[in-house]
Amino acid sequence: MNDQELTILLKELNLKIEKLKCSLPQKTPILFCKSVDPSRAMIFREACLHRITELCESAYDAFAKKRLITAFILCRAFMETETLFWSFIDMLKNSLQTRKTDEIRNFLSKCLAGIKDKEIKKFRNPEESNKVPDPINVLTLIQKTMGNAIKHYPLHYASLCEFTHPNAAGTVDAYVAYDWKENIATFRTNTEKLKEEQALPHLVASLEAFICLYNESATQLEEFIELCESLVPLP
Repeated sequence: MNDQELTILLKELNLKIEKLKCSLPQKTPILFCKSVDPSRAMIFREACLHRITELCESAYDAFAKKRLITAFILCRAFMETETLFWSFIDMLKNSLQTRKTDEIRNFLSKCLAGIKDKEIKKFRNPEESNKVPDPINVLTLIQKTMGNAIKHYPLHYASLCEFTHPNAAGTVDAYVAYDWKENIATFRTNTEKLKEEQALPHLVASLEAFICLYNESATQLEEFIELCESLVPLP
């Protein structure tokens, strides 16, 4: 991928980010339905949008400044958030098809309140730490949900993990260039091992898919509100 192609991708990424920033919701009612599920779904949806926008804006800045390890780490975080949102939409669709809300209610509880570490649970909620749910296992969703939907998705995620963790790819390969003839190791960003095309094209395409999924979910949420209203027993 040449410099002109990379410049076009960066401009495309920036345009998408600016569009998202102009449409970020600032408020939503905490309760607007007889059931709590629609408001929890709405809150989670908008929180994901804010997180995606921040991650992508920071990734853009990192790509533009050639800070590729930082960019790759942010792209990995984007993939995890995208995966969780994708699974949320699947849960929403399934709820509408089955006319049942138990599964998505459990999913949202884990998304909105889940904490993995037991000690942090105790610190946050000393008296009822045993009631704090575990979070959703995103890695499992990447392997199953996204792996079945998008070819090579788990492989791309795994490649970014190599840069995110202080493995060889994220340390020595990233910042050391060897000149064996001169017997010198130079410390700098190793552009022979780190290239924008390892993550940038995937980020741009995935962000576009996320935007489409987010927009489509507005109609699904309206239907979900109607469903939840119909399931609340009459007084």
